[in-house]
Amino acid sequence: GHAAIAGHDCWSDSLNARRHVSYLPGELRLYENMTGIQLIEFLSDLRQHVLTERLQKLARLFDIDVQRPLAQMSSGMKRKVALMQVLLPETPLVILDEPTNTLDPNMRDQLLGQLSEASKRGQGVLFSSHVLAEVEQVCDRVAIWQQGRLVHWESMRELRQVRHVRVRLSRAVE
Repeated sequence: GHAAIAGHDCWSDSLNARRHVSYLPGELRLYENMTGIQLIEFLSDLRQHVLTERLQKLARLFDIDVQRPLAQMSSGMKRKVALMQVLLPETPLVILDEPTNTLDPNMRDQLLGQLSEASKRGQGVLFSSHVLAEVEQVCDRVAIWQQGRLVHWESMRELRQVRHVRVRLSRAVE
């Protein structure tokens, strides 16, 4: 197959393709010898992204001390730092795999609000979750994958419509 992001081939021009994407994996692997801010600055430098006052706004919103060493943070705090580095660059495409894992309900709502704002800004948000309430809150369209294959694709508007199915059996069910 072939994949391209913003016209950049994902194999032959991967660096330019990746500049258009922010990605949060389901399983975090962070540099534990850094503070939160050091990690964010390091990853921003790799992306050639200049940090703005939005960094402090997100830190307050997520209630996280980015000066704290990652090794001293809980898994939820580490997830918040990783989410900040994904949300800061405002790339055209944001991909998140189970982003609310380890977040408390308040932080979950803050994140879902940020994802809705990203969508309103015109960013594409690809959101993987097994929590259907989160999917309903954030997504415009839903894709269902089974064993690596797309098996269903539908808009949330269509999914929310009430459907009645009438079944007539030709014989009794045993």
